[in-house]
Amino acid sequence: MNSNTKIGIWMDYSTAHVMEFSEKPHEIKTIESNFASKLKSKEKERGERHLHAVARQCQADYFKKIAATILNYDKVLLFGPTNA
Repeated sequence: MNSNTKIGIWMDYSTAHVMEFSEKPHEIKTIESNFASKLKSKEKERGERHLHAVARQCQADYFKKIAATILNYDKVLLFGPTNA
């Protein structure tokens, strides 16, 4: 477990910026959804139904990455331009 137990996460539906609360300078870790890269590939040629399935899978993977990060901390502040 981290000695620092508080983080803040600024997030929208495609990018999350993870910031640790500490007295020393910190790095901001970025977690991104890979939907944009899949959208540029030939995935969109397979039809709208397939595109929605890919979008759901990418969003689930994105939120799993965020959840894995949150598990290492006691207190989490989520904020950003979305409705919570």
